[in-house]
Amino acid sequence: MTKKIGISLPDETYAWVQAKIEQGSAESVSGLIAQSLDRDRKREELRELLEEWSVEVGPPTAEEQTWVNEAVAKAHTAAAKNYGDSASAA
Repeated sequence: MTKKIGISLPDETYAWVQAKIEQGSAESVSGLIAQSLDRDRKREELRELLEEWSVEVGPPTAEEQTWVNEAVAKAHTAAAKNYGDSASAA
């Protein structure tokens, strides 16, 4: 189910969204906003899960942290290709 709402965007943001739609990177303003919010929600849920896990099993070893850092860097690179430069700022 979806909920229809109205939002206001700064002119620069709206122009960026319109460019994404024209480039074919997004289907609509609503679609891009929903996709961005969903991605942020998933990141927050993952962060919470990792915090719980860290409490249960302790912090990662240096080797594990290196692996995580490399995996995150690869994910950011892939996201930047799919979503543009704003994804790498996450």
